Amino acid sequence: AGGGGAQKAETQPQAQTAAPPEAVDPPLAKTYNSIVVYDFEVAPQVKQDYPDAARECQVNVITALQMRNAFSSVTPPRPGAVYGEGALLVKATVTDMRMVSTAARIWGGAFAGSSYMNLVVRFVDAGSNKEVRKKEMSSATNAWAAAWTSGSTDRSLPADMGKIIAEYIVSVVPKK
Repeated sequence: AGGGGAQKAETQPQAQTAAPPEAVDPPLAKTYNSIVVYDFEVAPQVKQDYPDAARECQVNVITALQMRNAFSSVTPPRPGAVYGEGALLVKATVTDMRMVSTAARIWGGAFAGSSYMNLVVRFVDAGSNKEVRKKEMSSATNAWAAAWTSGSTDRSLPADMGKIIAEYIVSVVPKK
């Protein structure tokens, strides 16, 4: 709105965007051409409150890795199968989780809080059966954005977390 003298516009230097924490982890020492994603373990309370969340997350890890086509094989474990050199076993545990219900999101909006999912992801070299990486990972929704979308970001949290884990795997696991 006008009315006064001219004012000098000040500009601030643009802040450099930092790389996400996952991008700074060093790559694993060995190369792998096969990824086996085991069923995710779940803390008892999480399993009781969100019985399908871990499975949805695991399926989305596998699907996202298959879509990236970065490895010759990405599968869940096969009964009786023995995995050797060149295979990386991915094992995860959902340690804590909260998903705001649709009703709470509609009635409470942003005041219902954020949804979140915390996991510990372990990479095991199938040839040596030794753990080669252990990573704590988490994701949380923005309460205001979730309210704006009527809770769709709350409901997609397990699937989104699966995609985040898959991107992490692609960024740190060398391919043959």
